[in-house]
Amino acid sequence: MPSSAQVLYIDDDDGLRRLVSRRMKPLGFEITPAADGHEGLSLAGSRPFDVIAIDHYMPGLDGLSTLEQIRQIAPQTPVIYVTGSEESRVAVAALKAGAADYVVKSTDDHFFDLLGNTFDQALAQLRLQIAKRRAEEALQETNERLEALVERQAAMLAEVNHRAANSL
Repeated sequence: MPSSAQVLYIDDDDGLRRLVSRRMKPLGFEITPAADGHEGLSLAGSRPFDVIAIDHYMPGLDGLSTLEQIRQIAPQTPVIYVTGSEESRVAVAALKAGAADYVVKSTDDHFFDLLGNTFDQALAQLRLQIAKRRAEEALQETNERLEALVERQAAMLAEVNHRAANSL
């Protein structure tokens, strides 16, 4: 995780946005708050974030609609779905729509610890995906170089065989 991970936190509850900003800072997260889905989309399109958190119940553009559009703007950025609803259908819908994880919000200490841990896990998963992609690209490059080397050696062997046959 960078020294201060940049998090876009989209929630219509002003008090909770301020509380999340205050409680996440000591955990290494710099929170950029957004009051609704439209503002969140605007911010997500203006600069990169390490993690995006989205509330489910918001007026206008709800969490699932916001999530769908965030996936278009920042497809690699992990999204954490945060809501007061404990309904499993909401969690399933969010995960199917591309959320990396789901957290039920509250104002107790457990929520902030869980939210911070969820951000950390999402960032760790992203780092693993990036490392895997880089390793696969390096492997592909190595395979291409080896194939080219084998082709050159085969051509050289054919030339040696041709010259040996001509000498006989």
